[in-house]
Amino acid sequence: MLQRADVIAEVISAFDGYQARRLRAFSSWATLRPVLVTNGELTRRIRREAKARDIHLVDGAELLRLLDITPCTAAEVEAMTAGRLATMRDVQAAIDAAARTPR
Repeated sequence: MLQRADVIAEVISAFDGYQARRLRAFSSWATLRPVLVTNGELTRRIRREAKARDIHLVDGAELLRLLDITPCTAAEVEAMTAGRLATMRDVQAAIDAAARTPR
């Protein structure tokens, strides 16, 4: 069970850093919200902290529910795996290209 409120601080710090380094192009038109996903349980304290800081939480039960309503075949998993980007440079190029695409 995730118990430490430090987890929330770590999520915020990582999100802010990633947003500053990688997602500048989206800041003018997209709202980005951090998400904390665990396959376990979350304490009331973490839930309070997350709510106060607008962090979306997905605990183990919700994760299983989401996986259950999103079935996929082995071929779909293989296609997603094949489509993964190899480096952060590739990720940044894809983010920049998406930001230039007209909305």
